Amino acid sequence: MKINLLMVFVLSLISFTTNSNTLNSGCSDEEFIYWEDLNSSEKENILKSFEFEKNAVDYYNCRFTPSDNNETMSLLETITSIPAQEDVAKFYFYIFNQICLKADGALSEIIGKYCQKVIINKPLYVINYFKRKQNTLETYASLIGYELYFKEEGTSDIEYNFKDFKKFIEERATPKEEYSLILTEFFKRIEIAMRNTD
Repeated sequence: MKINLLMVFVLSLISFTTNSNTLNSGCSDEEFIYWEDLNSSEKENILKSFEFEKNAVDYYNCRFTPSDNNETMSLLETITSIPAQEDVAKFYFYIFNQICLKADGALSEIIGKYCQKVIINKPLYVINYFKRKQNTLETYASLIGYELYFKEEGTSDIEYNFKDFKKFIEERATPKEEYSLILTEFFKRIEIAMRNTD
């Protein structure tokens, strides 16, 4: 009897662990859920149910404008880290993408390392999003490429150089045949951005 209970507990634990980390799972595109996939009431419930970084919510409600300052750096650090709750991660990923798409001037010059951090933290989640949103792929590639150019010059603190970043992502993008085209385009655009920065 004790062995049966133990087996049920272990199987339940394995099932829970497997299902609780869907942001990094090897799911197909249809199984990844993004903020944009939620309806208004689902979004509202999430915003009421969790405690978010104040400036993330203010940005969402058009009450905060990111710029090259400490407040924005703190926001970027928070929203590009991996939160414990999946719904929080969805919201932060959405906020980060909106900031990237609108970044210009000094902010666009510092945000590339955060783009790399987001992809490193959740590679399949981000790559699948690229399949939906070409403009986000292009933006990430441009911002990362700019930062990698300066990494090659020895003047950037971005974590990975291009070679190591590419290897890291390729190793995690499985099954390879599903991701090869999107990654080929992404890396090509990074190389173009690096060349154009020169």
